[in-house]
Amino acid sequence: MGVLIFFFISFLSFFQSTLSGGGAALLLLPILSMVLGAQMIAPVMTIGTSITGISRLALFWKDIDWYLVRWYAIPSSVAAFAGSYCLLLVDPKWLQLIIGIFLITSIFQFLDKAIVRKKDEPVLKNPELEKTVGLRTFIGVGVFVAFLSGLIGGVGPLMNIVYIKYGLDKEKLLGTRTANEVLIHIVKMIVYFSLGDFPFIVIFTGFVIGASGIIGSILGKKVLAKMSSVWFIRMVLLTMLASGIMMVWQSYDTFID
Repeated sequence: MGVLIFFFISFLSFFQSTLSGGGAALLLLPILSMVLGAQMIAPVMTIGTSITGISRLALFWKDIDWYLVRWYAIPSSVAAFAGSYCLLLVDPKWLQLIIGIFLITSIFQFLDKAIVRKKDEPVLKNPELEKTVGLRTFIGVGVFVAFLSGLIGGVGPLMNIVYIKYGLDKEKLLGTRTANEVLIHIVKMIVYFSLGDFPFIVIFTGFVIGASGIIGSILGKKVLAKMSSVWFIRMVLLTMLASGIMMVWQSYDTFID
């Protein structure tokens, strides 16, 4: 019964993340922390997101910006490897707090994209046409975020800020982000399991997350196709805000302990 409940919660998490470009860990982190402990969150989520990511590659294959993937995937994977290796050497609680605050404060720069204009005002431009970040900046920020991802296990929808500024919207954002992150997750998984001896429950839970994530992604894509760009931006901002609050709360709880 407990497995079915967790499966359902995981399904809802990945369904929501398909509609908002990421943030599946938002609902899962508190549960995993209580059941398995904080040290097991990173490898469990890496297994689950790797499985789900492969399925999303098939779902969003035609929407992927392969030019961006070609330049970004390898350097970000190297950065994720370095971050994963440092996981056992440093205490990442300060980083989690900083990222959480950054996520919360970053939503203000996108509020204008989430507002529906009145009939006599200009129509909201398609975010795809509003490219304000170039390839070099994207790669530089992305490599740093990949390092943080390896270090603390996940950074929520932090990279969505850069994807939107690069000019990607909806399916393109989700497909390209998935293609970029699959290799990162695989690298992190190799490092985690080569450095640590994890029990079977970690692997089992990871596969449960992956299986539910596949179903959530399939259903989520159908809803995403009917969603407007304005509502997609709203979902991204809400997820950023919720993830930021969750990270700050978890960091505060850690400091108190």
